[in-house]
Amino acid sequence: MSEGVAVIGAGLAGLSAAYHLGGRCRVFEAGDAPGGLLRTREIGGYRFDYTGHLLHLKDDYVRGLVKGLLAGNLLELTRDSAIYSKGVFTGYPFQANTYGLPEEAARECVEGFKRAAGRGAGNAVPTNFRDWIIHHFGEGIARHFMLPYNGKLWQYDLGGMTVDGIAPYVPVPTVEDIERGATAGGARGLGYNPSFFYPERGGIFSLVESLLPHVKDLSLGQRAVELDAEKKAVTFDTGYTAWYDSMVSTMPLPELISIIKDVPADILDAAKGLRYVSVYDVSLGIERGDISPHHWVYFPEPEFPFYRAGFLNNFAPSMAPEGCSSMYVEVSHRPDAAMDEEMLKRDVIDGLSRCGLLKGDEAVPVKDVQDIRYAYVVFDRHRERSLPAIMGYLASKGITSIGRYGAWEYSSMEDAILEGRAAAAALM
Repeated sequence: MSEGVAVIGAGLAGLSAAYHLGGRCRVFEAGDAPGGLLRTREIGGYRFDYTGHLLHLKDDYVRGLVKGLLAGNLLELTRDSAIYSKGVFTGYPFQANTYGLPEEAARECVEGFKRAAGRGAGNAVPTNFRDWIIHHFGEGIARHFMLPYNGKLWQYDLGGMTVDGIAPYVPVPTVEDIERGATAGGARGLGYNPSFFYPERGGIFSLVESLLPHVKDLSLGQRAVELDAEKKAVTFDTGYTAWYDSMVSTMPLPELISIIKDVPADILDAAKGLRYVSVYDVSLGIERGDISPHHWVYFPEPEFPFYRAGFLNNFAPSMAPEGCSSMYVEVSHRPDAAMDEEMLKRDVIDGLSRCGLLKGDEAVPVKDVQDIRYAYVVFDRHRERSLPAIMGYLASKGITSIGRYGAWEYSSMEDAILEGRAAAAALM
């Protein structure tokens, strides 16, 4: 008997699809709990999300939906983030906050940006990420922040990456912003996320919990292992087979394509070539509450293994015991490059001590590592060439693939909610 609409994956995109279908679907989740990466763990009285998950709500519909779902449990915060480099903390974004850097580095950044702005109008905008950075920001900002930071984050040659999915999230200031940022005033309100929302209690998982009453049929512990797109049947590792009329999948594209029976060889090869970055999420519970005044800090320099560190207790005090701090520290790695977790913990704590965030004798009762296999989609020429064919094939089989890894894109939580809504509308 048909299940009607089968939704594969109970992350935010899948739950949004189920919500907007009015419960007229069955949701299958491989894990033992819903939420995907929107999970909040409690360890020794400290709460940790899977790195930083913040709600940047620009769409009126999503803003109203989230405010309704989390009524009475939602904080609106003004971003306070920083960069640590050259031994000092400066404001975010780096390119418009060079005040406080060593004089020579600050001058290189400002003058380089002005040269880039002067020559940019008459030149074609580069389509690879490395040259795009130099074109827009100049050699100084590129050398002191943009190239080392993005190299550390992406773990791939920036010259082989495209800019289509990245550029919207990189704030490009004006010359006036740059000049103001070289003074004590700075220019800190730039970018797509100058403010954000976060739950006051329960961490980001509270958003998932608010959606669950609207999901009528959720099956956990069901990992899809075979999909017969012709017969419209999906089989799970439990041995159960579900027959469906329509499917919404949020599985990572390479995994989805790999389980489809009789998939064309060119589509299979295209999916295998999709690249992504994995991230070690190092969670630290610290017996001190004044670690940092910031929400998060970026680290471009290679002597620090992490590219970003965040302070969950500065999002909401409920994320740590009183007088303590809950931190997440992010370390990128290629999926095939594993690291020893105990050594990783030591390296992270050593780096945090060297930059002054931790003290030498700091009590850190909680140290936990989670390896997030699918963290960031890599935008490269292969993706650019192959994604339309992959998505076209899935559409021809009646499969709607959504979410950051289902659509193979850089998407926010707001995007995931909208994609689920759009998928439901198309099916209804």
